[in-house]
Formats: sequence, structure tokens, C-alpha cells
Amino acid sequence: MKKRIEISKGFEEEQAITEKAFLKLNSDERTKLCCEISEIMIRIQYENGMLPEDANFTLTK
Repeated sequence: MKKRIEISKGFEEEQAITEKAFLKLNSDERTKLCCEISEIMIRIQYENGMLPEDANFTLTK
């Protein structure tokens, strides 16, 4: 299998494609995705010492 090099599109174009894909999701899928992203961001902040050790900052499913 040959390796393929794909030329990156501009940031604005990539952002527009991502936004269109997000808007195609139904409300439940959007909410779930936002919660997952929020959980990842909180974990990163916690691991970097930005958040104190507190149960209030922990998202649970």
C-alpha cells in the first residue's frame, strides 16, 4: 500500500467542516459529546495542577 500525503486545508475551512458535523448530531449526541470534552478538559487541568483535589471538580457518569 502506497503512502499518501494529504495537503491540509486552511484552519477556517477545517473549523467549518467540524462545526457542520457537530450541528448534524441530534441534541442527545451533542450533549454527550460536550460532556465528554468537558471531562477531558477538567482532567487535563487537574493533571496540570490547575484544579485542587476536590470531588466537586470530578465529573461522574
